[in-house]
Amino acid sequence: MSIARFATLFLLLVEFAVPSPLRAQDASAPYPQDPPLVHWQRTLADALQLSKKLRAPLLVVANMDGETACEQLVRVHYRKADFAALANRYVAVIGARERHNPRDYDDRGRRIPCPRFGCVTCGEHIAIEPELFAKYFKGRGVAPRHIGISPDGKELFDRFLDRSLDNVYRALRDNAKQDAALRVTSADRSIAGLAKSVAHRDRAELEGKFAEGNAAQRRAILQGVATGGVWQPDVLEQALRVEDHAVREAAVLALDKTVVPDGLPVLLRAAGTATDDGQYRKLLATLERIAGTDKSCRRALVIRHALQAPGKIDPAAWERAYAAASSSGAVATVEVVPDEELPELDQRIESWTKKAKAGDPDGKLSLDIAGANLRYAINRMQHRKDPTFLLQDAVAAAGRAVQNGCSKAAAAPLLARAHWLLNDPSKASEQAALAVESGGLVPAASPTSAAVLDIYARHQADLVRAVGNDLEKEFPAAAASNAHAAYRALAHHPAATEAQLTAHVVMLWNLGAQHEAMVALRAALRRFPAAGSLHTYLRTHVQWRGGDTALATAYDGFDTTPEGKAAIEWFAGYAILKAANAQVSARQYAAARQLYGKAVRAFESSAAANQDYRDSALQYCALAHGGAARAALDSGAFDAALESVAAGLKAHPSGMEAKDELGNSIGRTARRLRRHLEQGGKVELVARLDRLLEEHGKKE
Repeated sequence: MSIARFATLFLLLVEFAVPSPLRAQDASAPYPQDPPLVHWQRTLADALQLSKKLRAPLLVVANMDGETACEQLVRVHYRKADFAALANRYVAVIGARERHNPRDYDDRGRRIPCPRFGCVTCGEHIAIEPELFAKYFKGRGVAPRHIGISPDGKELFDRFLDRSLDNVYRALRDNAKQDAALRVTSADRSIAGLAKSVAHRDRAELEGKFAEGNAAQRRAILQGVATGGVWQPDVLEQALRVEDHAVREAAVLALDKTVVPDGLPVLLRAAGTATDDGQYRKLLATLERIAGTDKSCRRALVIRHALQAPGKIDPAAWERAYAAASSSGAVATVEVVPDEELPELDQRIESWTKKAKAGDPDGKLSLDIAGANLRYAINRMQHRKDPTFLLQDAVAAAGRAVQNGCSKAAAAPLLARAHWLLNDPSKASEQAALAVESGGLVPAASPTSAAVLDIYARHQADLVRAVGNDLEKEFPAAAASNAHAAYRALAHHPAATEAQLTAHVVMLWNLGAQHEAMVALRAALRRFPAAGSLHTYLRTHVQWRGGDTALATAYDGFDTTPEGKAAIEWFAGYAILKAANAQVSARQYAAARQLYGKAVRAFESSAAANQDYRDSALQYCALAHGGAARAALDSGAFDAALESVAAGLKAHPSGMEAKDELGNSIGRTARRLRRHLEQGGKVELVARLDRLLEEHGKKE
């Protein structure tokens, strides 16, 4: 609702007969602790359905921040039992354009009610506002406003610009449902009954049961949702963040059975968070079925289809080439041209040049000269010397090769690499595309083939990036297919780099293809288990999917090599440590202590697997013990707190004052613990703690 609609009419609201009128600037004051008592419905569609079913009138309300009467209604009357008793004889909806919470859902997918209005989320009262304006406000944007609508659509009253709130009370009283008190809930309180209801209170009860239920109870609720035929998005918001595979499977089924066009954002998020291939395919099939003409959903489908389509590169053929090269002997991961090879290169270039002058009918000699110059240039680069003239000679020789009959496709891989090293990405990309799409780049395990794959993938990804999120531009599906295929071929290439595999993850992430991004990410981490940037992406995805607490299981069953075990265990411990800290912040101390123990085991495993990780792993191991000590202390488990302090000091004696991300240290926790023990008369425990502190020179 635009400010312009309100501006002139608000000037007329100079007097409103309510106690202690507030000024506009008081809109930022804290809301009263007593919650609003009006039972707002979540959508206009829900409200209209209930009004028709119950033969009860609809109450349409408009509100805005900072207007005197609006503030008084929100802070006083919507929280008063007598007003709520009248309003709740109606099916009530409220529209307001301002946001009062940054998020509508917490990390577990649970609703965060608007502090201003109560049971609705900010997203709901913002979304409903333009619907109310278009349907009921007759082009006049006035707030506060209370409109009564009969079940057959007749206007019963329209109260605005009143100088006394008595008029609103009177209108509500005179037009309310006059028989028995309105019961905007289902008579059937079973799971099946709640799942079939669109009433806010029934939805909220069902969501609460899911939040508190075990895995079996959650599956039963989702089965009820699937068979109930009513879209229950907020149960699904929770279910799609659950790690339990069977629960998520039930959620996918329920989503497929009940999703409506307005539920497309939930469906897109579900597809993004899916880790199971079967569930992912089901979600895409559902998206295909209901996407209709929605541009963002059509774009999402185009992207998914592009990523599933074959590109100009066959990753399987490249993997076969890698396997063949590996079985036949050593495979070079980095192209190194030793100094000892330079005299031989000089001789070859001189000899081939003489022969080429006499005749080079197929261009082979010139192409060999180009290759020798390229190797010579790489040697100079190894010594941090300027390779420009040698690269230019290589480009010139390759050009002569083409003139003399060599196919452009055969010369393209060398030209792509030479132009790239000459800092000419445009020509390099042109040649790489020619090499790939004309068959000049043969699957191989060589560093040159990896370099050309990388140039090709970068260029194709750039074409995709140029479109960005502009839904008015045609999405370059072929470029997305080609980039994805090229990066997949690189994923197992012996000469691939961490940066190349990270670029693949970033491309997929930016496309909103989180499922594919996670597949690529796990493949990349198997190759580069110590890549901190890749682990950051993994944690970000897991937190987006299930919040900080989901980090506790992010690395469970992670596939790695024996060489990568130390790195994976270290990063697993770090993720679990963050999950434990989140539990402390939520005052879930028992759960936090369990997670700190799991983190300790991960860090100890890392330290044992590789001596290079030992010192860092034990430092974080001490932080985990310190966190466990703090959680135990805050829950009154003083003996356990002392044990954790001792374990932390043993793990890393010099880390007593090292702070975790919550700002706590073993030393600080130990000193707090000492005061509690002393106050409780725990003489023996005080003495033991004193000995520990004295050993580390930190006794107060």
